[in-house]
Amino acid sequence: MKKLLLSIICIAVAVCSFAQSEQDIKAMAKAYMSVSDSVGIYADIDGSYQLMESIKYSGVKANALGTALSYGIAKTKIKVEFAGATSPYVFMGKAHFRIHFGMVPVSKAQRLYMFSSNYTLRDFAVSRFIVKKNKRQLVQGSYSLWGGSNSGLETANDVVVSSTKLNEGVYDVTVNAKPGEYCIVFNINGVGAYTSVFDFTIK
Repeated sequence: MKKLLLSIICIAVAVCSFAQSEQDIKAMAKAYMSVSDSVGIYADIDGSYQLMESIKYSGVKANALGTALSYGIAKTKIKVEFAGATSPYVFMGKAHFRIHFGMVPVSKAQRLYMFSSNYTLRDFAVSRFIVKKNKRQLVQGSYSLWGGSNSGLETANDVVVSSTKLNEGVYDVTVNAKPGEYCIVFNINGVGAYTSVFDFTIK
């Protein structure tokens, strides 16, 4: 009888221990998923934060004719084109965002790798689109036969960007600029417009 009772107690302890371990694992998984799901840029639209979807370029244009006619003196600008004349993320007066860095889930790594903990706000820039009919363009670089080349993204120098660190990997970002079409660009090593960009409109 004593042996039977001891066996029952051992089984009960083992079950409780397993249940506790299972609960811990589930809690850890939930915490990981919560952090992973939060990475990215959130647009503050009328007090509601919306996870922004990035857009990819649809083509590249370079007016080499001007360089040829000027015997290489004039620079040819390389323009990266994006479809559509405006963005679904529209702000009045100034743009407000929350940007989260952290653990990027494998399923989203191709789209959100730039928000891993390896990077910071310093790796991003704000650029202004040139609107051409139903397309938007970013100047990615320029070159001439005499003057050499510049492969970096042309950013908006008259835009004022302010940021506040709210938590580890979480930033509150405000963009003050005149009305127009803009984007937040991951610009490490000058890749700029050749990666996905996060477009927005200021009215």
